Amino acid sequence: MPIDFHGLGRRVAAIRELRDLTQQELAEKAGLTQAAVARVEKARKPRVQLATVVAIAEALGVSVDYLLEKESDRNPLPAALALR
Repeated sequence: MPIDFHGLGRRVAAIRELRDLTQQELAEKAGLTQAAVARVEKARKPRVQLATVVAIAEALGVSVDYLLEKESDRNPLPAALALR
């Protein structure tokens, strides 16, 4: 299954905003640069390293599976996220 990098970026941005984090704050939590987070959110690279996706998922408190799923396969923001 090919990875939907635009969907990945949209989910990262949506959850980051739900968590009331800036790109810089997410980057610090994930051990990345703000530019790296921006590239993921805007899908500026045709590929993202798995370690980057794992770090972002852990920093946001979601699974890697959720970040990589196709948006059409699942609600883009599950209700459980609002409880965190």
